[in-house]
Formats: sequence, structure tokens, C-alpha cells
Amino acid sequence: NGEWVNNLYGSQLVSRLSDPVGLSAFILMHKIRPPAQRSVLVRNGEWAEADTLSELGIYGTFLRRGKEVLLNEEVGHLVRTKRSDSNEGGVAAGFAVLDSPYLHD
Repeated sequence: NGEWVNNLYGSQLVSRLSDPVGLSAFILMHKIRPPAQRSVLVRNGEWAEADTLSELGIYGTFLRRGKEVLLNEEVGHLVRTKRSDSNEGGVAAGFAVLDSPYLHD
């Protein structure tokens, strides 16, 4: 249909797998189903309360010269939170918001 879709589930996935052309561009993963949390999402100055899921991304830097590793370190993190009923998760695309981790014992 010409529409860009980042994630495929259910019948969309079955349909796409029936055509072998271009399958190497995809990664097949098991869908994780964490428990939803009630949250307040703020985007463009507007807020909404919703059941949400959060994802923590840890970023690293790796640099080598030949076989010598020059740098291999954790350099930051990003938490994004989206509505639990969304199959997409991009912040720039409008499906999620940036968030901050809250750590406690």
C-alpha cells in the first residue's frame, strides 16, 4: 500500500512473510509483553493519562584499530514511553515521549 510501517504483527506479518523479496531487511523478534503502567504523557504542551509501556535503551561507544580495542564504554541512556496499545514507538514520529528513569530500592 506504499505506507511505511516499522513493525509488523499478526496478519500483516503473515502477509509480508509470504513474499520472500526483501526479507533480509527485516529482523524477526519475539514480542515482549510487559505489564502496562498508568502514566501521564506530555507532548506539545498537552497532557493525557494512559496505560503505557517504557523502553530503556543503553548506548555504547566502540572504537578499534585493527584488533586493538581503543574504546568500549557505556555512554548514555534514553527512556521512551508510549501508549500500551501502540505497535510503534518512535518519539520523532509522534508515537512515544522521552522519559526519565526513576530508580528506587
